[in-house]
Amino acid sequence: MQEPRYEDIRRHAGRKIGLYVHALTFAVITAGLCLINLVVTPDRWWAQWPMFGWGIGLLFHAIGVFLNAPAGWKERLIEKEVQRYRERS
Repeated sequence: MQEPRYEDIRRHAGRKIGLYVHALTFAVITAGLCLINLVVTPDRWWAQWPMFGWGIGLLFHAIGVFLNAPAGWKERLIEKEVQRYRERS
């Protein structure tokens, strides 16, 4: 198993921070939408629709951060493409 590079670790940490910011923003905005919904139209509940759509985006963001491809996968794919390009030339 190859030792992870500092750049890879730094990139993954940045992705995690981005996910945490995304989740915090989601929580604050959806709480605000629920409050607006209760104050303006308490008889009709509409705030779940933006929460649902944004929640799907947040789920895919989390999947992208925590279930990313195995280490070296991208480099191997790039190397295959370079080799395929060289064979054509």
